[in-house]
Amino acid sequence: MPYSSGIEVSTGPLGQGISNAVGMAIGEKHLEATYSTEVFNNYTYVICGDGCLQEGISSEACSLAGHLGLGKLIVLYDDNGITIDGSTELSFTEDVLKRYEAYGWHTQYVADVAMGLDDLRKAIEEAKMVTEKPSLIKVKTAIGYGSKFEGEEKTHGAPLGEEDIAQAKKKFGLDPDEKFAVADDVKEFWKKVADARELDRTEKHGVYLEWSKTHEKEHAEIERRFSKDVSVSVEDLIKAMPTFTIGKDKDMGKFESIEICYSCNPTTYHCILHSQQLVNTAKRF
Repeated sequence: MPYSSGIEVSTGPLGQGISNAVGMAIGEKHLEATYSTEVFNNYTYVICGDGCLQEGISSEACSLAGHLGLGKLIVLYDDNGITIDGSTELSFTEDVLKRYEAYGWHTQYVADVAMGLDDLRKAIEEAKMVTEKPSLIKVKTAIGYGSKFEGEEKTHGAPLGEEDIAQAKKKFGLDPDEKFAVADDVKEFWKKVADARELDRTEKHGVYLEWSKTHEKEHAEIERRFSKDVSVSVEDLIKAMPTFTIGKDKDMGKFESIEICYSCNPTTYHCILHSQQLVNTAKRF
């Protein structure tokens, strides 16, 4: 995304966000194994809803995450029980936690976050302790919290209206006439968070620079990867690819995909390929 600093991917349909997160967690595990836990040692967090977990793409990605044991992937599942048409029970009655347990995930349930976040914080810390499995934390919430239509589909895709917004603000001790306002204590809180994260980033970058002094080759490769320098031209890739003769190479249809992928590997080894169980039969990646 060239327009917004810090945004790495932009998705549309439900399920793509959590699936991208699985890819990020795979990337972290690959970089950690390839280089060093001193340099790469981060968690990937996801906030998703019922709709995200109803999609087929998220099922496939999360099954793979469980298979790979992505222990630094932590998903917060916002279970508010509502779709735009009404209760999720109209179309979605499965036990999500049991499904994710079957995928090989560690699962937890937090019953309330409206009255405090201590239980959620404890659940996240527990998830971090489970290093061999990704974690799904089901968090029970109320959609439209504070609205007259709290817990109803009316708060899903429609504006609350001036009257409802005003009464909700009064309920939470805010000025109902003040719009687009952020309280000073909230600003101060997030400033402290930002300052602490910047300090953490600076310290970790210092560790990276020290590590780089004794790992010059690896450092150069990391810098190349993160600068998006592929270091190979399309022409060179084409030259590296195998050739097939129609009528002579009887297995051309089966083998062309796998042979092309293998031929590109020496120059594009930063890419990760997934076979989806078709390598030995259809020879497809």
